[in-house]
Amino acid sequence: MLAYEELKGAGGREVWFRAPRYEARKLFPHLPPRVGVKTTLHKLHDISLGGIAIVCNQASEDIPDVGEVVPITIQQSGLTIFEVNARVCRRENTVFGSKVAFTFVNGFVEFEKLLSRNVQAQIALQSALFTGEATQLVPRDYRVFCADLLRVLGSYRDLLDENMNLARQFERDFDLDGAFEACEARLVQHWRALWRTGNDLVRGVSDDREVLEATKA
Repeated sequence: MLAYEELKGAGGREVWFRAPRYEARKLFPHLPPRVGVKTTLHKLHDISLGGIAIVCNQASEDIPDVGEVVPITIQQSGLTIFEVNARVCRRENTVFGSKVAFTFVNGFVEFEKLLSRNVQAQIALQSALFTGEATQLVPRDYRVFCADLLRVLGSYRDLLDENMNLARQFERDFDLDGAFEACEARLVQHWRALWRTGNDLVRGVSDDREVLEATKA
């Protein structure tokens, strides 16, 4: 057995310890949180015990410079689940935007708390959706479009139900497959226009994550 003074230890780059870094899509597979820097929310790329990396949109104008210390927040569903001051240690341009790496200067990530708060924030959003608090976030035009779409589909459903009940009263078989095919043939004529209208309305809210989540719900 070697004495303490005789232990060689690590050499080269292994001398420097680096905490594990986790990709956002793996750590938060369902709904990755966003990172607030100054006045803008950015995509979380990866996170470790003492640092974080984000991807900024090409159009972002308030990206901090290397060496600058700024307050940052990690937000889930509009709620802050972690906040700290961080220094920009690296910045590089990619095809997806500017990738900016930060080192925390006055704190570190406690992953158990972070994951717990992330779940709590999502639950809070779901609760708001179920109680109707987020309904006002959904654009009026989209609500009208959905109501019109349900009315169209409901009219076909009512027509089928009425004729099925009529056939049942007279103890006759009802050709359900044939009726569905007839409905489909009529609906397909208008579905492309409905599909385009729906896509245009959703595209208009795609930049606001909170509104988009409320609309999808």
